[in-house]
Amino acid sequence: MSTSTAIEQLTVKALGEAVSRIAKKVSEGKRLSDREVVVLVMSLMMRRFEDFKAYVDGRFNTVEKRMDGLERKMDGLERKMESLEKRIDVVYGEVSSIKTDIVKMMKELLEKAYERGKD
Repeated sequence: MSTSTAIEQLTVKALGEAVSRIAKKVSEGKRLSDREVVVLVMSLMMRRFEDFKAYVDGRFNTVEKRMDGLERKMDGLERKMESLEKRIDVVYGEVSSIKTDIVKMMKELLEKAYERGKD
């Protein structure tokens, strides 16, 4: 547990106990001191802070889930890109082979045509 978490828990516990004592005093009809009013205000602020913290944590969780989804999509896209690159390499090899065959055939045709022209 981190130091800040321990301090936060200790503060919340102390504030809770102080509020309980103040609530008992109010239920007895006694007047509150300025310090006690400040403690009550702090308690309200802490509750609001907890609500806000829960909201922010929820939003962060939502963002993390979206990021995880995007990472999975990116992984899928990377695999597709690798597959396409492999297919392009195969097609390039086939085109290169066809080009070589065409050059060879043209050379043979030209040689035959040249030989006919000699006769």
